[in-house]
Amino acid sequence: MNGRSIRVLVVDDDQGARALHSRFVDAAPGFTVAGAAGTGREALAQSASGVDLVLLDMRLPDISGVEVLHRLRTFGDAGPDVLVISSSQDQTTVRQALAARVVGYLVKPFTEAALRERLERYREERQARSDAGRERPLAQGEIDRLLATGGIRTVSSSRAGSR
Repeated sequence: MNGRSIRVLVVDDDQGARALHSRFVDAAPGFTVAGAAGTGREALAQSASGVDLVLLDMRLPDISGVEVLHRLRTFGDAGPDVLVISSSQDQTTVRQALAARVVGYLVKPFTEAALRERLERYREERQARSDAGRERPLAQGEIDRLLATGGIRTVSSSRAGSR
């Protein structure tokens, strides 16, 4: 992460909930509301514009939140992370959401403190993923093991001498 705010899309069919959750996100340090959507189709359209995290309700008027999740996963690694915010507590919906690799599932209604705690945990985990993805220099022992196992190919000494 480069220190910029995490861009969040708030998706809920209830306008009051969208406004409330947007205020909660804007109050959380390091997060900014990039947009809000009241339908699954709006969510998918806005997700393509480079948001980092989607707060997604499971009960939407046009397509289900589970379907939105599946379509977001077609974006591959470029797709946003998803934190479910929903009153849906049935096992089927929860299992489908978890199977779609959501970063969290927060049952409505919830407090601002509860959402802030989830957002802070998300920011820390996102930073850890970013740090883990960076290359680090290899120690001599690691290089030797890679050479011994054939993990790295080198120019053979006979080829090197013929140059």
